[in-house]
Amino acid sequence: MIVARCQVIYNQLPGAIVKVTFKSTIGIKFDSIPEKIRSRAKQILKDKNEQYWNDLAIKQIELTNNRFVFRPMKYEEEIHNRSTISLTPKEQWSITFLNNMYARSIDGHLLYVRDYEFETYILTDTESVVKSDSRLTNAGQFFSMSFVLPVDPTLIVQRTGYCCMDESQYPPNSVDAEDVKIYFNDTCQKEKQQSKRIFGCQQCHCSLPLPNRSCHECIKQDIGGVNVTIKFQRIKFNTTLANEIRYPKKLEERNGKVPYSNLVAYKPDFMEQTRLVYYYIAPGACELAEGCVGGTGWRRLLRFSATLQNMGIQGVIMGRLNYFLGGPPSELVTKYHLFEYSPCHKHYHFYHYGKYTYGRKQQSMKKRGFCLASVYRVANAEWSPLGQDHYTCLNQGISAGWGDTYNDALVCQWIDVSNYDTSVKPITDTLTTDDNPDSFLCEGKPVLAKTGDQIWIKTNFTTTCCSSQKTEGQCCSYDKENGANGTECCNGLPVYKRKCQYFDNYRQDNILKKEFTLGLDGNGQITDSCQYRSGSWSELRDCGFRLKRKWNYLSCVSPGDQVTLNVSLSSEALRKQQQYQIFRVCESSVQYKAGVACFYNNSLANVIVTDEWKLVKFQCPTKRADSQIEIGGHYSIYVAPYFEEDEHNATFIQWNEI
Repeated sequence: MIVARCQVIYNQLPGAIVKVTFKSTIGIKFDSIPEKIRSRAKQILKDKNEQYWNDLAIKQIELTNNRFVFRPMKYEEEIHNRSTISLTPKEQWSITFLNNMYARSIDGHLLYVRDYEFETYILTDTESVVKSDSRLTNAGQFFSMSFVLPVDPTLIVQRTGYCCMDESQYPPNSVDAEDVKIYFNDTCQKEKQQSKRIFGCQQCHCSLPLPNRSCHECIKQDIGGVNVTIKFQRIKFNTTLANEIRYPKKLEERNGKVPYSNLVAYKPDFMEQTRLVYYYIAPGACELAEGCVGGTGWRRLLRFSATLQNMGIQGVIMGRLNYFLGGPPSELVTKYHLFEYSPCHKHYHFYHYGKYTYGRKQQSMKKRGFCLASVYRVANAEWSPLGQDHYTCLNQGISAGWGDTYNDALVCQWIDVSNYDTSVKPITDTLTTDDNPDSFLCEGKPVLAKTGDQIWIKTNFTTTCCSSQKTEGQCCSYDKENGANGTECCNGLPVYKRKCQYFDNYRQDNILKKEFTLGLDGNGQITDSCQYRSGSWSELRDCGFRLKRKWNYLSCVSPGDQVTLNVSLSSEALRKQQQYQIFRVCESSVQYKAGVACFYNNSLANVIVTDEWKLVKFQCPTKRADSQIEIGGHYSIYVAPYFEEDEHNATFIQWNEI
């Protein structure tokens, strides 16, 4: 049934305003910086402009989002309504610094910090504000949420591992050091391994080995934390203020009307969160079974984020689904075949979310959506609910003024570009994302029967086997022995979609394009700029490195043996007063005859180099047991200045093998 808000002119809905305030401290951790260059670090920070500190504060504030969106899952037994809540778009945040940079010891860590105040105003309707929290029923009422946040919000995974990463509801291997704002949850505790009888990840930690400390312990011991109390207070509605903070000021109209629902691809995430990584695919891997890669072994993957906003006045509804099985079947599977179960990933897939292409048409991938959910409130207006129901994969949809994000860390959120030959020169081509390519998501007005029920129509699409395994001529079979309760999905069943009265040119804002350069073999995220990465200082960072061609494919005496290198700064580095460099050793691929641009967490060795000779020891890569090509015996060397702001020159390092 069409929701009541759509029967009212969208810009005449009764409004509610919530004032959000808190104080916090932001800074950079210094006790891990070598003492000899702390004065240099201090000077670099002192020279930073206000935008740098503002961006650092934004990085810290964004760590609150997970708990805001998933509040209903955390407080089911509370007496107050506790649905979703969200801060305003960050362009509306007021961040006021209270002082200049100063040194401070926090939890035993030396940091150079600044204190700041935060303020913003949420604009929504009078019904959903109460649904979000009943303590916001009347003007003057308020509630608060308490957080323990890292004072230094950079390099969180590199410093603390998965202590603060909430994997609940996400597929395996989703967490990545570059996407902590998606997963950060400071309430994560030390946990036992989840029972194998539970479908999907239903607790903070599922990746092995499990963290042996709570998030609070990790922040205190590894970074230094700040206690932040965020206050949400409903204030008296003020038309002048509402007009000032409303975003967007006016919704786009088609034929004189605002679309009931309008999906818009969000450009900033796509432009900023794109990177090239090496990823090893073993035989039998889900990525291979799902067609996300073109083969086994080391693959070069172009990863990127895709955010889909609903800038219409009604939610885009997908429906209820027993996402991880274990419950009664959904008609979305048994009747309309809109979702297909993946035996490998052990959850459902929606095959018509998006299509991604890089350059040549054969370098493309059909995006297998797994959860259409409202995870960011991208609007700030009366027509966009604050408390809404599509925060979980069990009830999928994108509420009005909210957005769904497939971040670049998710498995299969990429295009396999391994077939491009970049052994001699880089290649630049166009990356294209096309959201809702088959029009399965209604962009317009749903067409209903006289009973008020949704009308479904048959499409030309049919279900496909999403696994090479077949059981009695069928595919996607359920694990019945472990309690799965559903209907098997067979190859060739017709797929249905909701009948929709689409508005004119509804597809025009679904497509995004950008130019992206695939670097020479051996290059990737770690040799790119640190502009959009998790951190730009320290040996822990995964950006700003350089690779000399002659260091790209070095040989060991024998795979598995210990390799010892004697490393020091070069005379050129000393002449230019480059006192500290980072020396990282990565595995090299026999297939590419190049390094795999490894991250800190999976490097063979990673050390800080000074003017004194240092022995660097690591194990020579061994043969991959599942590969006839990757026989081991080769490594590569990447070099970076300790501070990303300093000169980048691989010749600042000298070394010899002992």
